[in-house]
Amino acid sequence: MHSDGDTFEYAGHSFCVGIEPDDWTCGAPWEGQDLLGDVSEWTRDPKAPGQMVLNGDSRWNSRQFYEFQSAVKNARSGGLSGSDADKAAREEFAYLRRWCLGEWHYAVVTVTLCDDYGDPIEDLQDSCGGVEYGNVTPSCQWDIEHILDSLAQEVLANLECRLKRGA
Repeated sequence: MHSDGDTFEYAGHSFCVGIEPDDWTCGAPWEGQDLLGDVSEWTRDPKAPGQMVLNGDSRWNSRQFYEFQSAVKNARSGGLSGSDADKAAREEFAYLRRWCLGEWHYAVVTVTLCDDYGDPIEDLQDSCGGVEYGNVTPSCQWDIEHILDSLAQEVLANLECRLKRGA
């Protein structure tokens, strides 16, 4: 996985990678997403049957719950069999839990064209926010590589337009 400050090659050009937390456009992964199971607000209520503790804050003696039983039910109504529905709900819980534990976060990924000395050309860059960074699932790794290549392609297209206008 690429890190902040890395470089990569695309179409014979070097690009610098910038990665910063995306604190402006993304909240928790269960906000504004269609998930199998709902996540509760922070509460001091005891865990109910069918719930799993997703997140806790000992300072305030409060927790958030993942509605596991309803997630399995929703997966089944979506066409998954019993064991596959259970697996899908557990995977979704694990994904959300990793975010709660700080194992991944949303980021703004920026690629900047580098000159022949490896220095970034600041006005030749492009960015994408809301990228899951640090989530080491194979699909997420593919997404990061795809995003970097897409941004690099966009930077090169912008450079080509500039050169045509200047010629």
